[in-house]
Amino acid sequence: MPVLGLYFWLGMAPPRPRWSFWVLLALFFSTGGDVSLLFAHQSDLFFMLGLGSFLLGHLAYLGAYSGAVQDLGKSPLLRRKPHAITPFLIFSMGLYAWLWPHLGDMQWPVFAYTGVIIIMALLALNRWGRTGFPSFYLCFGGALLFLISDSLIALDRFAGIIPRGGFFVMFTYILAQFGIVQGLLVHTYLQNSQEGVFRTN
Repeated sequence: MPVLGLYFWLGMAPPRPRWSFWVLLALFFSTGGDVSLLFAHQSDLFFMLGLGSFLLGHLAYLGAYSGAVQDLGKSPLLRRKPHAITPFLIFSMGLYAWLWPHLGDMQWPVFAYTGVIIIMALLALNRWGRTGFPSFYLCFGGALLFLISDSLIALDRFAGIIPRGGFFVMFTYILAQFGIVQGLLVHTYLQNSQEGVFRTN
């Protein structure tokens, strides 16, 4: 994550927009979450610290998504089509209902975290029509992979049903972070372009 943060910072030509600092903050908290989860097998305290760090990271990405948009004369997608949240609600409620018997004292922390990451994915979706296609698909794809990665962590830790769970968690997590960061970089490239590529249906 520090290398990805450096890649993002060096790849963004000055003057850097204010929302770029939210990206660095998200990667900072993600690094804290990564380190904490390395010791999660020793104590639930480390798992809680990791959960809290990633929660703050997702909140930071909300700030980045809100800033990395362009006014193209369209209202946000979720304002026009609020029903688009339905698949996310079904997925999150189904996953949480499955995990509920296994969570013990972690029921409410996991519930809060699930809500935040769903909002993070929805804010990525809400950039539809307010950025270029490459930026939207990279960020939204990254957000979905983040959702998958965190779901795999929960299923592996609490239900123990994911063979080689650690590998799949890290594979989807790394792709997720890279997709989001690259998508936000692409947004600045397109925004500064003189070729009028900010045309979406």
